[in-house]
Amino acid sequence: MSHEVRHRHKISQIARATGAAHLVGALGASQRGEYVAHHNSAYLFDSTGVMVGRYDKVKLVPFTEQVPYQDQLPFLRKEFLTEYLTFIETYDVQFWSDFPPGARHGLLRLEVTCLLR
Repeated sequence: MSHEVRHRHKISQIARATGAAHLVGALGASQRGEYVAHHNSAYLFDSTGVMVGRYDKVKLVPFTEQVPYQDQLPFLRKEFLTEYLTFIETYDVQFWSDFPPGARHGLLRLEVTCLLR
């Protein structure tokens, strides 16, 4: 969502229309040197539709969100596997998810005004 303005705009419209804050899970993107890294992210929109924060998941699920030990065991890398398991590219198998972990733990803060009647 960080690289898709139209998606942010749509969530912003929904938050404004409902008058409620929204916490939305979506792909996030960040520049890492020469390539773009995609993260498992959460975005917080306040009730006025403003995106007030983003959190990139730090603790990833092994073999689901990332493949561990690729540096120590190169045969676990996607490039190695696709060379020998040709069905991955032949049939466009989307089994590989390799998100980098977020940089830090943190809280998404939201200013709330409570109206008592």
